[in-house]
Amino acid sequence: MLLVLGILYWIIGSRSDAIILFIAYVPITAVDVGLNIHSGKILKSLRENLSIFAKTYRDGKIVEIPATKLVPDDVIVLEEGIIIPADGILLEANHLLINESSLTGESAPIDKSIGGGFLAGTIPYMGTGLGKIRITGTETEFGKIGKLIRNTKESKSPLRKKIDLMVRIIFLI
Repeated sequence: MLLVLGILYWIIGSRSDAIILFIAYVPITAVDVGLNIHSGKILKSLRENLSIFAKTYRDGKIVEIPATKLVPDDVIVLEEGIIIPADGILLEANHLLINESSLTGESAPIDKSIGGGFLAGTIPYMGTGLGKIRITGTETEFGKIGKLIRNTKESKSPLRKKIDLMVRIIFLI
């Protein structure tokens, strides 16, 4: 915006105002670029630190691996407070209550038993269990919601449309 105004001032002959705007444009742009680089690094770090891990059986041992490495038929350990990374069926349940509010909106944790299902993105509230993974990634119920959100086009609210119109009118004046 400053650059456009500087060019306009230059064209209409107000060279000193144009130079002031050009000079102001440089540090503002430098700060903006610096902030974008910094925030990009922070987001990358957050993504790495917020990765979901799961305990699963590999070669007869329980190992902790990134949830992205899970495949159907892996057996995972379900523990209190650990986000469930995939959809599956319970093989073992010891007083297992799962908070499914992130998907269903249920206010109370659901009592789970052997043969019952569990969903990615939910959290065991109490108890432990073992589950056999059936579906991973974007094919889980949680993943399907994510795909819907990603594919939804954002539309402007009536208020946003009016503000945009007012800004255009003011800019033309």
